[in-house]
Amino acid sequence: MPFPENVLAPNEEIRFFRRPHWLALLGACARIAICLAVYAIAASIAASAENLDGPGLALFAAVVTVDGVVLIRNVFDLIAIPLRILSTRYLVTTDRVVLQWVVLSRKGSEVPLMQITAIEYHQSPIARLFRYGDLRFKSSASGTEVRFRYIHHPRQVRAEIYRLIEMRAPRAGRDESQL
Repeated sequence: MPFPENVLAPNEEIRFFRRPHWLALLGACARIAICLAVYAIAASIAASAENLDGPGLALFAAVVTVDGVVLIRNVFDLIAIPLRILSTRYLVTTDRVVLQWVVLSRKGSEVPLMQITAIEYHQSPIARLFRYGDLRFKSSASGTEVRFRYIHHPRQVRAEIYRLIEMRAPRAGRDESQL
């Protein structure tokens, strides 16, 4: 669902609209693969052990139980993350940066461009390979932070926001009527 145009202020335009990158699923998939590998190793140990009893049996049961709980948690993540991807909206307009979640209710956070004091970005090596990362916008007025997680091309988005801020900022020594 695209961002509704009727919530924009007069003369406000959408410059950037995205959702989180699908590779947000990568961590849950990797953790599930690790859990399945632990299960396979535990099964091969159990099959090869002739007398698995006493402390060995207790350790084996503990490993399988903990791994099972972790596996269930990661399968839940594998279901929840696509819902989060579909329900999260990242929006940059000519006036503000907006983060919005829409599932059953609508929740969001926004920072006016002129109140942004810093934009931080983070990309892990895998994120750099697949061109996604996180952006965090810090506000001067209220101390509000907006964070775009798993955003496509974070450095380009950051550069576009700085360009928009630069366009809106009055120049020292220039007459306001020239803007």
